[in-house]
Amino acid sequence: PGRIIQHSTNSTSINMKGQKNMPKYYIACLASYNSGILHGKWFDWATSDDEYYKQCKEVIDSSKCFGAEETAIHDYDGGVNLGEYPDVERLVEVGCAFLENDEDVVKAYLDNHGQDADLDSISDAYVGNYDTEEDFAMSWAVECLGYEENPTWPMNNIDWEGATKELMYDFWTAKKDDGTISVFHNN
Repeated sequence: PGRIIQHSTNSTSINMKGQKNMPKYYIACLASYNSGILHGKWFDWATSDDEYYKQCKEVIDSSKCFGAEETAIHDYDGGVNLGEYPDVERLVEVGCAFLENDEDVVKAYLDNHGQDADLDSISDAYVGNYDTEEDFAMSWAVECLGYEENPTWPMNNIDWEGATKELMYDFWTAKKDDGTISVFHNN
């Protein structure tokens, strides 16, 4: 069998200041937009209502258009799209999920369970990142059965293709951009 590889369950991207790189969205000033002027700013996902409203205020306050008072989110970076006028509570929930989990894990979870899924369940469902489902099955066997990594018996005598197929009835996977997979429990 192949080698057992588990990637970190938190392969977070960190910037030069030692902070997590958050997905972003673009808040636009609607008065500017309606006047044919593109005015707005990219922001990290808010993790509180106050933070989001400060972001909107920053865009409005910096607008050159008379009567600027409304904003909309015109673009999302990262695949999770809550629309132009998202529910602020939900936007904050997603932002907090991004703080605790990799962006692709949150996106995969929402893609699988729907945009209204309970994000508090991600940590219970998310198992980790693996190169293949078979690598996951081998790692799961080592972890659950207490075998040492790469012992000669019984690991060399297991039909890993069949064991993986049966194990995966209780899990689901999402392919990551780097070619690995994220594994989740079927909850």
